[in-house]
Amino acid sequence: GLSEKSREAAQWYDEHGVVSDYASGAQAKELWVCGHFVAKALQPLMEHLEKATMECSDPSPKYMLWMTKSAIQPRGPEEEWPKFKK
Repeated sequence: GLSEKSREAAQWYDEHGVVSDYASGAQAKELWVCGHFVAKALQPLMEHLEKATMECSDPSPKYMLWMTKSAIQPRGPEEEWPKFKK
């Protein structure tokens, strides 16, 4: 399930995340952030990168979080966590 922090990270990704081919820059199929695995890693990574970016001389650094689950498993229409808590 999603904690508040991991939910915020997943929502941020849904609104701003981009998938592109590294070599060509072409847009690729969008992915979704799995709250059971990826969001829990993405949230602290985003905090770390926000701090690191402040110290970076590159005005537009690029970072990557490798996630394959959302490329092969479709996103379901329902939020599962509330059902699990019942």
